[in-house]
This record gives sequence, C-alpha cells and structure tokens, in this order.
Amino acid sequence: MAQLGGKRRGVTSSGIALATLIWLGAVGGCGGKASTTGERASGDGDSVMPRDGDGDAIDRTCEETADCLLVSATCCGTCARPTLADVTAIRISQVAEHLEQVCEEDAGCPDCLRQNNPNLFAVCEEGTCQSVDLTEHSDSECTTSDDCILLPDACCECGAVTYPENTVAIRPDRTSDFIASQCSQQGLGEPIACDTCAWSPAYGTSVSCSLGHCAVAIHPI
Repeated sequence: MAQLGGKRRGVTSSGIALATLIWLGAVGGCGGKASTTGERASGDGDSVMPRDGDGDAIDRTCEETADCLLVSATCCGTCARPTLADVTAIRISQVAEHLEQVCEEDAGCPDCLRQNNPNLFAVCEEGTCQSVDLTEHSDSECTTSDDCILLPDACCECGAVTYPENTVAIRPDRTSDFIASQCSQQGLGEPIACDTCAWSPAYGTSVSCSLGHCAVAIHPI
C-alpha cells in the first residue's frame, strides 16, 4: 500500500486534563446509560449546537476534521463493541463540557474488557462534527479490491500495531479525514509529528471489496 507516514498536522491545544484522557478511552469501554444525542443543521445551512441528552448545547461546529473529536455518548461507554449509537462527535474544545453533562448523574462505571471498533471516527461535514462508521461511509466505497488499502487506526503508521482489530480498509484517496481524526484523538490538542517507516498489516490479513465497501479480510493461518 501507499506509504502515508511523515509529518502530519496536529490540532489546536485544548489543555485537557489526564482524567479526560482516561474517560475518552470509554469510547470503547465500560457500560453506561443510553444516549439521546442528536445532530441537526439550521434551515439556512449554518450549523447549530445540538444537545447532549437534556443538557446544555454542545458546540459541534467545525472548519476541518482536526476540529472534531469522537467521544462516548455516555459517561461510561459500552462493554460491547461500540457502534455509532454509542459515540458522538464534538468540537475538540468541548470535551470538559460534554463530560460534565453526560456524567453528572453517574455514580461510577463497572469494570469490563474494552472492545475496539476501528471504523468509528469523527469527521467535519458541512460545518458540523459528525460521527461516522467507515464501513458505511463514502470513504470506503469501492468496485474492486484494487480500490482499497489497509490502514492502522492510528495517527502515525510508523510503530502502529498490526492487529486486525486495529486495521481498517479505506480508499487510498480518502484517507485524509480518517488520519486527521486519529491524530485529534491521540493528540487531544497537541501537535503530532510522525516518523516515516513502512507499516504492514498482520499476516493473513488482506483487503477486499464487499457489498460496495472496502473490508478487512482475515484468512486462516
């Protein structure tokens, strides 16, 4: 696949505390209450600030994907493999406000084994931060497997893990938003510089085009 290493753009600093870093891991983490988050746009096309549950409005406006962050829609997240219903996308500067809203009634989170869904990411679309599933998004649309490449769910290819559960299938010409989202997730406001080195998927892992979308194929070893 094409090498996507080298220096990548960081995101604007938001001064987020270590406690927030731990909470963000709940995107694929412990169980919590159901989300009532919604996203909408005003009639004249200007983005508005949707509400998290019954709380105050959270700013989801953006100019580019680096402005957005994928977070758990609830305080504790889910013990199962997360889906779009379990996450939401917010402006990166709004983490503290979102955390305060979704956790205000939660006494604590149960212990559970976190599961990862590498296909969930945040993207800036029409001026609003949106959470998307890569397996259903236009960034993975294909006609044949030649339209697709494998990519780690990380900001930088160099040093990224090669496990299938940390690998996505995507169009090579549509990687920029996915990578920008991963860098926002990892850096939380701090710029990230990537070393340049080759990344290879796990042995027995390949890419395919299934039902019009790029997919990660795992073959028995």
